[in-house]
Amino acid sequence: MLFALSCSDNSSTSDPQTTAPPPAATVVPLPTPLDSSTLGQQAIAFVNDQKGFKATGFPVIVEAGNRFLIAISATCETIDGFKCAQTFFFLNETFLRTDTSEEFVGEIQVFARGLSSIEIQYRAYSYDDEACCPSITGTVTYWWTSSFLQVSGVVPLPGPEPTATAVPTSTIPPTATTIVAPPSGPPPGPTQEPVATVAPNAIPLLQSVGFQSASVTRGESVKLVVTIANTARLNAVLWRQPDGQITSLGLQQVARTGNQYTVTIAIPSGAQIGTWQISEIQVTGGGSANYTFFAASQSNNISPCPTFQNLGAGLGCTTSLLDTSAKITVRN
Repeated sequence: MLFALSCSDNSSTSDPQTTAPPPAATVVPLPTPLDSSTLGQQAIAFVNDQKGFKATGFPVIVEAGNRFLIAISATCETIDGFKCAQTFFFLNETFLRTDTSEEFVGEIQVFARGLSSIEIQYRAYSYDDEACCPSITGTVTYWWTSSFLQVSGVVPLPGPEPTATAVPTSTIPPTATTIVAPPSGPPPGPTQEPVATVAPNAIPLLQSVGFQSASVTRGESVKLVVTIANTARLNAVLWRQPDGQITSLGLQQVARTGNQYTVTIAIPSGAQIGTWQISEIQVTGGGSANYTFFAASQSNNISPCPTFQNLGAGLGCTTSLLDTSAKITVRN
């Protein structure tokens, strides 16, 4: 960010005939537009500067017209031992707001939903939940409407403690789920089959990556097949476009069989023509830890896999698999 400083001549008593003219103003070029990766790192730094907060996941970035809508999940100081979290939203370099006016008591996970929306999955505490395991679930979608952040629903509230006049517990379902979805079909965005819990000390291992078709027409979808061991969830795929800019394309559908994920990704109708290469694959491993596999050719300062480096908001390593097998050609 550039700041203009104004300086004035304090020599008011000097001879006006001998006073030198003020120097010509220096023309400072405007900064070039920042790519999504740089904006995401700036947003992480902003969150970590907030007292009591620490970014816990990689930024989720989607398109908002000619700008980027960025969401970052963060943990806050525990409340009587119970988990605390909040999501920070940015539009390019501008901080917009948090998802809740006060810290959310529970857990949150943030995902891209399609090309231009962000989905947050919430877990709040019921009255009899242990501190480890909030059980009341809810899903809310956020998107930018050119002037404000639109929200699809309400964040789930903690379950009340039963009283003498409360409805008998036998009539209350064990969890209350709020899912915003079109009535005629399943909601768009990431969908995955339930998977077994991954041991907290298990390290994700990217074993293979490739496409069912290495060529796709703009406006169509492409299927990506990825094999990753020791992974609870595949969260996001980031791409390097033909012009070198990094972008995130939403995951329309994620299916899993064992360690293999089959991901359907929509290519925008206005996508650049040429070679698109996957620059990052973001996953959740054991113990809710976040990991990123980076293309080796694009991240020379990060340790090679399988040795993951602590990047402050997650763990990451580089792999040549994304250089050799993770490319597609986008046609007109």
